[in-house]
Amino acid sequence: MSPEVREAFRELCLGIAEEINASPQGVPAGPLYMAFATKGFSLEQFEAIMGALVATKKISKSGHQYFPAKQK
Repeated sequence: MSPEVREAFRELCLGIAEEINASPQGVPAGPLYMAFATKGFSLEQFEAIMGALVATKKISKSGHQYFPAKQK
């Protein structure tokens, strides 16, 4: 992966986390995935990106809903 692609991916992930963290009521996974799908992302790519954001505690997940990162 080139440095340019890596930086673009990083910016994408930070933007997703920022939007979810600005939505206290959470964001349903289904409509969020559909937004990804319209841009050409597969379900596997969506799950990998969202899973990485949850694993790194940039956002949280409960059921099929993504929420702002849990505060410590």
